[in-house]
Amino acid sequence: MKLIRRILQLYETAGLSYRQTGDALNIPYTTVADYVRRYKGSDLTIADLDGYSDREIYQTLFKDVAEAVSTTKPLPDFALIHEELKRRHVTRLLLWEEYRAVYSDGLGYTQFCERYNRWRQKLSVTMRQVHKAGEITMTKFKLFSRVLGELNDSFLYMVSDLLLWRTLA
Repeated sequence: MKLIRRILQLYETAGLSYRQTGDALNIPYTTVADYVRRYKGSDLTIADLDGYSDREIYQTLFKDVAEAVSTTKPLPDFALIHEELKRRHVTRLLLWEEYRAVYSDGLGYTQFCERYNRWRQKLSVTMRQVHKAGEITMTKFKLFSRVLGELNDSFLYMVSDLLLWRTLA
Protein backbone atom coordinates (compact mmCIF):
# COMPACT_ATOMS: atom_id res chain seq x y z
CA MET A 1 0.00 0.00 0.00
CA LYS A 2 3.00 2.26 0.40
CA LEU A 3 3.41 1.76 -3.32
CA ILE A 4 0.20 3.68 -3.99
CA ARG A 5 1.49 6.66 -2.00
CA ARG A 6 4.84 6.53 -3.84
CA ILE A 7 3.17 6.28 -7.28
CA LEU A 8 0.98 9.30 -6.62
CA GLN A 9 3.89 11.34 -5.25
CA LEU A 10 6.10 10.60 -8.26
CA TYR A 11 3.30 11.31 -10.72
CA GLU A 12 2.03 14.52 -9.11
CA THR A 13 5.09 16.17 -7.55
CA ALA A 14 7.85 14.99 -9.89
CA GLY A 15 5.63 15.27 -12.96
CA LEU A 16 6.68 11.90 -14.37
CA SER A 17 4.62 10.12 -17.01
CA TYR A 18 2.96 6.74 -16.44
CA ARG A 19 5.84 4.92 -18.10
CA GLN A 20 8.53 6.88 -16.26
CA THR A 21 6.80 6.30 -12.93
CA GLY A 22 6.40 2.60 -13.71
CA ASP A 23 10.06 2.30 -14.72
CA ALA A 24 11.19 4.12 -11.57
CA LEU A 25 9.23 1.72 -9.34
CA ASN A 26 9.68 -1.38 -11.54
CA ILE A 27 5.95 -1.91 -12.07
CA PRO A 28 3.80 -1.90 -15.24
CA TYR A 29 2.70 1.50 -16.49
CA THR A 30 -0.89 0.21 -16.65
CA THR A 31 -0.85 -0.20 -12.87
CA VAL A 32 0.34 3.40 -12.54
CA ALA A 33 -2.41 4.54 -14.90
CA ASP A 34 -5.05 2.67 -12.90
CA TYR A 35 -3.94 4.17 -9.58
CA VAL A 36 -3.74 7.69 -11.05
CA ARG A 37 -7.19 7.29 -12.66
CA ARG A 38 -8.65 6.24 -9.30
CA TYR A 39 -6.82 9.10 -7.57
CA LYS A 40 -8.22 11.68 -10.00
CA GLY A 41 -11.71 10.23 -9.54
CA SER A 42 -11.52 10.54 -5.77
CA ASP A 43 -11.54 13.65 -3.61
CA LEU A 44 -7.95 13.15 -2.40
CA THR A 45 -5.16 15.67 -2.84
CA ILE A 46 -1.40 15.25 -2.42
CA ALA A 47 -1.62 17.18 0.88
CA ASP A 48 -4.23 14.68 2.11
CA LEU A 49 -1.91 11.72 1.53
CA ASP A 50 0.29 12.68 4.47
CA GLY A 51 -2.68 12.77 6.84
CA TYR A 52 -4.11 9.42 5.72
CA SER A 53 -2.86 5.98 6.63
CA ASP A 54 -2.05 3.52 3.85
CA ARG A 55 -5.24 1.59 4.58
CA GLU A 56 -7.37 4.74 4.36
CA ILE A 57 -5.82 5.67 1.01
CA TYR A 58 -6.51 2.18 -0.31
CA GLN A 59 -10.11 2.22 0.92
CA THR A 60 -10.69 5.65 -0.61
CA LEU A 61 -9.29 4.65 -4.01
CA PHE A 62 -10.87 1.20 -4.11
CA LYS A 63 -14.38 1.82 -2.79
CA ASP A 64 -15.97 -0.03 -5.70
CA VAL A 65 -13.81 -3.12 -5.14
CA ALA A 66 -14.62 -3.21 -1.43
CA GLU A 67 -18.34 -2.99 -2.20
CA ALA A 68 -18.11 -5.78 -4.79
CA VAL A 69 -16.31 -8.09 -2.36
CA SER A 70 -18.92 -7.52 0.34
CA THR A 71 -21.72 -8.83 -1.90
CA THR A 72 -20.67 -12.46 -2.04
CA LYS A 73 -22.86 -15.22 -3.34
CA PRO A 74 -23.96 -18.05 -1.04
CA LEU A 75 -21.56 -20.98 -1.26
CA PRO A 76 -22.71 -24.59 -1.31
CA ASP A 77 -21.74 -27.16 1.31
CA PHE A 78 -18.79 -28.76 -0.47
CA ALA A 79 -18.45 -31.58 2.07
CA LEU A 80 -22.03 -32.63 1.33
CA ILE A 81 -21.41 -32.33 -2.42
CA HIS A 82 -18.29 -34.48 -2.08
CA GLU A 83 -20.27 -37.22 -0.32
CA GLU A 84 -23.12 -37.01 -2.82
CA LEU A 85 -20.75 -37.41 -5.77
CA LYS A 86 -19.75 -40.84 -4.45
CA ARG A 87 -23.25 -42.15 -5.17
CA ARG A 88 -24.16 -43.67 -8.53
CA HIS A 89 -25.66 -41.47 -11.22
CA VAL A 90 -24.95 -38.25 -9.31
CA THR A 91 -23.11 -35.62 -11.35
CA ARG A 92 -21.84 -32.14 -10.66
CA LEU A 93 -24.41 -30.77 -13.07
CA LEU A 94 -27.22 -32.41 -11.13
CA LEU A 95 -25.90 -31.06 -7.81
CA TRP A 96 -25.43 -27.61 -9.32
CA GLU A 97 -29.03 -27.59 -10.57
CA GLU A 98 -30.23 -28.48 -7.07
CA TYR A 99 -28.03 -25.71 -5.64
CA ARG A 100 -29.43 -23.16 -8.12
CA ALA A 101 -32.98 -24.23 -7.29
CA VAL A 102 -32.34 -23.18 -3.68
CA TYR A 103 -30.10 -20.14 -4.42
CA SER A 104 -31.23 -18.56 -7.67
CA ASP A 105 -28.54 -15.86 -7.36
CA GLY A 106 -25.83 -18.44 -6.58
CA LEU A 107 -22.72 -19.40 -8.47
CA GLY A 108 -22.75 -20.31 -12.14
CA TYR A 109 -21.82 -23.84 -13.15
CA THR A 110 -18.20 -23.02 -14.04
CA GLN A 111 -17.55 -21.22 -10.75
CA PHE A 112 -19.35 -23.99 -8.88
CA CYS A 113 -16.96 -26.57 -10.37
CA GLU A 114 -13.87 -24.36 -9.93
CA ARG A 115 -14.56 -23.70 -6.26
CA TYR A 116 -15.37 -27.34 -5.63
CA ASN A 117 -12.06 -28.35 -7.24
CA ARG A 118 -10.17 -25.83 -5.08
CA TRP A 119 -11.93 -27.16 -1.98
CA ARG A 120 -11.19 -30.77 -2.96
CA GLN A 121 -7.47 -30.04 -3.41
CA LYS A 122 -7.28 -29.10 0.26
CA LEU A 123 -8.46 -32.56 1.34
CA SER A 124 -5.98 -34.96 2.82
CA VAL A 125 -5.30 -37.92 0.54
CA THR A 126 -4.02 -40.36 3.13
CA MET A 127 -5.43 -43.86 3.32
CA ARG A 128 -5.65 -45.36 6.77
CA GLN A 129 -5.32 -49.13 6.97
CA VAL A 130 -6.07 -50.84 10.26
CA HIS A 131 -4.35 -54.19 10.67
CA LYS A 132 -5.06 -56.55 13.51
CA ALA A 133 -2.11 -58.62 14.66
CA GLY A 134 -1.82 -61.93 12.83
CA GLU A 135 -4.40 -61.21 10.13
CA ILE A 136 -2.11 -60.03 7.36
CA THR A 137 1.57 -60.58 6.76
CA MET A 138 3.30 -58.29 4.29
CA THR A 139 6.57 -59.43 2.79
CA LYS A 140 8.68 -57.50 0.30
CA PHE A 141 10.73 -59.51 -2.15
CA LYS A 142 12.52 -59.16 -5.48
CA LEU A 143 10.74 -60.61 -8.49
CA PHE A 144 12.47 -61.24 -11.79
CA SER A 145 10.19 -60.58 -14.74
CA ARG A 146 10.98 -62.78 -17.73
CA VAL A 147 8.85 -60.55 -19.93
CA LEU A 148 10.57 -57.30 -18.96
CA GLY A 149 13.95 -58.84 -18.17
CA GLU A 150 14.40 -56.83 -15.01
CA LEU A 151 14.00 -57.01 -11.26
CA ASN A 152 10.88 -55.44 -9.74
CA ASP A 153 10.07 -54.62 -6.14
CA SER A 154 6.84 -56.37 -5.27
CA PHE A 155 4.70 -56.96 -2.23
CA LEU A 156 3.16 -60.27 -1.29
CA TYR A 157 0.09 -60.15 0.90
CA MET A 158 -0.70 -63.31 2.78
CA VAL A 159 -3.94 -63.53 4.67
CA SER A 160 -4.27 -66.11 7.38
CA ASP A 161 -7.60 -66.95 8.84
CA LEU A 162 -6.98 -67.66 12.52
CA LEU A 163 -10.24 -69.54 12.90
CA LEU A 164 -9.27 -71.94 10.09
CA TRP A 165 -5.95 -72.71 11.79
CA ARG A 166 -7.67 -73.36 15.10
CA THR A 167 -10.17 -75.78 13.60
CA LEU A 168 -7.41 -77.76 11.84
CA ALA A 169 -5.23 -78.04 14.91
